[in-house]
Amino acid sequence: MGVETRAIEASGLHYAYADGTVALDGVSLSVPRGQRVAMMGANGAGKSTFLLHLNGVYRVQRGTLRILGQDTRQAPESWLRSSVGLVFQDPDNQVFAPSVADDVAFGPLNLGLDDTQVQRRVRAALQAVGMEHLARKAPHHLSFGQKKRVAIAGVLAMQPEIIVLDEPMAFLDPQGQQEVLDIMTELHAQGKTIIVATHDVDMACAWADQVLILEQGHLLVSGGPEILTDPELTSQAGLRLPLIAQVFAAVPQLDTVGARPRTVSQAAALLQKIMACQ
Repeated sequence: MGVETRAIEASGLHYAYADGTVALDGVSLSVPRGQRVAMMGANGAGKSTFLLHLNGVYRVQRGTLRILGQDTRQAPESWLRSSVGLVFQDPDNQVFAPSVADDVAFGPLNLGLDDTQVQRRVRAALQAVGMEHLARKAPHHLSFGQKKRVAIAGVLAMQPEIIVLDEPMAFLDPQGQQEVLDIMTELHAQGKTIIVATHDVDMACAWADQVLILEQGHLLVSGGPEILTDPELTSQAGLRLPLIAQVFAAVPQLDTVGARPRTVSQAAALLQKIMACQ
């Protein structure tokens, strides 16, 4: 039997809260392994609810959800938690132990690993996020950005194949945002599947391999990051065009080239090509 090529596969996924609010209304989507995925949509579209299904915080009510080929209704909770690492938007909901090292060790200890294995994982995870020098520090003395990195380290110590981050750039200064983006880039280079819920269209357009846009609990569209340069689609989804695409759309001489770049380097190359033709 071959290796499962899909990290995530959802079909007709429904979820309603106890008060009757429908958060997911028949979501069907597929994520190949090793992809960088941006999940987008307006507030209330269902992004966080979907993410909380991925490692078993919420259980499937109706429909199916497969993680690495396993039906989550049949998979043990311990397997889900070790296969899918979830980083919450607010690290204070995730970082709670007396020290940074203790916090990162929490997950591996609950896997039943011995002390040597746990300490090895803690050191590697803290090194990956540049926090090994603060291993003995109390988390409540850290900055928000440092707490965010500790939360990521706690997930990495579980060694999941799929890493899910809910609004990882929220409330971070530009340097903190770049640090988290660098961590995500390195994890992807290691072969991890990275799924990010975000409103940041500029980051998503430049970073993602696949964009999933939710609207009122269902999948509006799935495609490459170029879909974010479609003004009608972004407007329908309650998003905006990336700033680079806005510039090209606003200048008639640029918009006539028939291409809207997604990154600064693409924009620079296209401008050089236009100038060379003049």
